[in-house]
Amino acid sequence: MAQRLREGATMILVAGTVLVALGHNVASALTLSDLSEATACLFRY
Repeated sequence: MAQRLREGATMILVAGTVLVALGHNVASALTLSDLSEATACLFRY
């Protein structure tokens, strides 16, 4: 029983870290695209 709980906890930890890493990558990509769009708008004027 304890072994199964430990395995479940490690699975949740791994899934959480993967989700955080994916969210961080998506957020950085979004900010990068927003920055490039802002610079493009600045250079247009």
